[in-house]
Amino acid sequence: MIEFHEDVSWRVLARLFSEGRKFDFAFIDGCHNYDAVFIDFWFASRMMNAGGIIVLDDVKFPSVRKVCRYVLRHMPFRVIDAAGQPDPHRSWKWECLDMVKAIIPNLSQQIFKPEILRPDLEISRYFSCIALLKEADTWDYEKFCDF
Repeated sequence: MIEFHEDVSWRVLARLFSEGRKFDFAFIDGCHNYDAVFIDFWFASRMMNAGGIIVLDDVKFPSVRKVCRYVLRHMPFRVIDAAGQPDPHRSWKWECLDMVKAIIPNLSQQIFKPEILRPDLEISRYFSCIALLKEADTWDYEKFCDF
């Protein structure tokens, strides 16, 4: 069943969460700033049944990719599909970065952002949307995960 709620997503999702609703599928497409995407994902993940799928649209936006990185590192989700083109090749810049990381590993961690040092190949900057499967209902939503 598909439902339409004419209101901002954070308000609707908070209401559905407080009602104890559960879902097997969610499609997140809206405001593209990190805060809005993360709030939408957080509520959707809390209401998602294990085995359910959340699709994030507009993964080309750095803020949306950052949410994906957090989710894949800290929450019980994995990529099951993506739409768009994968990174066509590894440029010479990546080869140089690998050399810098090997020569000065500790300093390179202070210089470069995590998404540069450890790019998530599952979240290519060329993908337009990504489907994430919730593997389990065991994640502690109260714990702090640094990122």
